[in-house]
This record gives sequence, C-alpha cells and structure tokens, in this order.
Amino acid sequence: MFYCEIIFSLLFITVQFIGINSENGFKKEILISCVSNKTAKEFNNFHLKYDPTMATHDFKFEDGEMDKLKELIGKNDKIIFFFVGHEDFLNKFAGRSFIIAKHEMISTKATTCTISYEYLCGPGICKQIQYFSAVENRVPNVVDMATSFIQNIVDSKEFKIKLASVYLNGYCLGGHIAGNVGHALKKIYNGQMVSAIWAYDPPRFAFPHPSVEGEPRRVQKGDGKFVVVFHSSQIGVQDNIADVDVILNGAKNQPGLNKPKIGVLFDHFAAFLLREFIILRSKEIEKNERGFPFAVKLNQSDQFSLELTNPPSNKSGEYHINTGAIFDFK
Repeated sequence: MFYCEIIFSLLFITVQFIGINSENGFKKEILISCVSNKTAKEFNNFHLKYDPTMATHDFKFEDGEMDKLKELIGKNDKIIFFFVGHEDFLNKFAGRSFIIAKHEMISTKATTCTISYEYLCGPGICKQIQYFSAVENRVPNVVDMATSFIQNIVDSKEFKIKLASVYLNGYCLGGHIAGNVGHALKKIYNGQMVSAIWAYDPPRFAFPHPSVEGEPRRVQKGDGKFVVVFHSSQIGVQDNIADVDVILNGAKNQPGLNKPKIGVLFDHFAAFLLREFIILRSKEIEKNERGFPFAVKLNQSDQFSLELTNPPSNKSGEYHINTGAIFDFK
C-alpha cells in the first residue's frame, strides 16, 4: 500500500509538472529546414515563433527576415513541405533527413522544407501522456504557424511560388497537420487549393471524425486538389479518406528484418521508410516504365504512379503495394 501511494504521488507530480510546462510547450516555435540548391551541404534553418495574430492570418514577416527567407526558399518555383511525426524534431541538420530532402529537391526541382514542431519535454513516457492534449492544443498552433508562413511566401512578390506550386506531405501526426494546413489555405484563398497532399499513416487515435465536422479534424479528400493517404498499420486511420488510399502490405504485419517486439510501432514506421524509398526511387520497390514506384488496384492492372509533384489526378479509390522484406529496421 505504501509503495502504491509513492507511485501515485510521483505520477501526480509528473502530471502537475506537465501541466505547468504545457502552455509554453504548445506555443513553442517551429523549425523550418529547407534545401533549395544542389550545392547545399546541410539544411538552411528558419525559426518561426508563435504569434497570436497568426490565428487571423495577419502575421507578416519582419523586414529583417526577408533576406534570410530568400536564402531559405531560393529561386525555385515549386516548394514541398514535409511535416514530421509526433514529437519529432530535427537534431542533425546534415543527417539522413537532409540527404532525403536534397534528393527530393534535385529530382523534383522544388525547394524542399522539413517542418518540425517539438512541443514537449521530459522522458518519452511523459511525451506519450501528453499526446491527446498536444493534439488539441499544440497542433492548431502548428497549423496556424505553417499556414501563415506559406501564405506569406505565396503572397510575396519576392518569390516565384504560387499556391498551385505548393505540395504538402506529412508522416504520422504530420499527415493530419498537412491536411489541416491545406484546408486552412483553401479557406484563405476562397476555394483555391495546394496541388497535392501526401499523408503517411496518419494516426486514428484522437482523430475519430470522418468529415469536416468535429474536432480535431483529420486529413481528408478536399484538403488539396489531390490527396493521397498511405495506410501501413493499425495505429493509422482505418477508413479510406482520400482521393487515393494506398494500402501497404494489407496495412499490418509489415515484413522486415530485426523486427522490434512491438510490431505495430514498426508497421507504423514502415510508412516513413516507404516515403524515403519513393523519393529515392529505391531498387527495393518495383517501378513503372517511367521509373516511378507505383501501387495497383487489387486483381487489376490499373496502376497509380507515385509521382510526388505530378500525381495522376484521374485516379481514385484504393490501391495496394505489396513488398518483400524490405523494411530492415536496425
């Protein structure tokens, strides 16, 4: 009984500590890390701080920030944003994330930006405890900041980028953020939309609503001109919610080597790895005659080519990718 009281007390203190620090955590800045030219050796970073006026989309860049933004965005006329997953934050600006982003930039001729939005502190278990609260309180702030950033880029005469040349991508919670940013931009621009949104295994937990009604709102068809959602695990949304829904190996029990004991987490992470394979056009996955990875409809020859900035928008419905043991989790 005594030990139970101690454990309960420690848990109570932990929850109180989380509550005290949550408000500042929910309003933390976001980090926008971009690569815009072939000579880059690491990400060019821009820290965007939270401002309450972002909710009304009145936020504007300060005069002193424009030179930094020109260096960040470069002279490309297309831009791809990738929103990282739950609690992720870039620590290595010249690591694998940079290599993937640079390869994507070279192959698409688009500036590629990774948006990370760390909002929590403490050990991993504390972060997991805060997940639902973060979805309710942090995600809307991240959406406001990212939306305002993109709006300012699109509206500025300093850049070639227009709304139609904006592409949004996200893994895990980042997939829902990408959808909500697209939805917010659609409202600002009176129905005009970003060209495409790709969401990789967006979670079903805390996102039970199938349509625009209800909060929190999940990524869905109509957030962009063309929306693709990948499903790889039981953690992810189980419904078909996009223009094209891509099912990876039945969305469960992803084949691979050195699989962790908690297989469902590995299955979820497989969607992240699949994105890398798509960008790299990896030899690990089958490609069509044009050199792009693809998904197919069950029992049909109809292919959906996985072209990130030029998806075949005449496609719709459910497509599948079946792989061998390509997800070597080390």
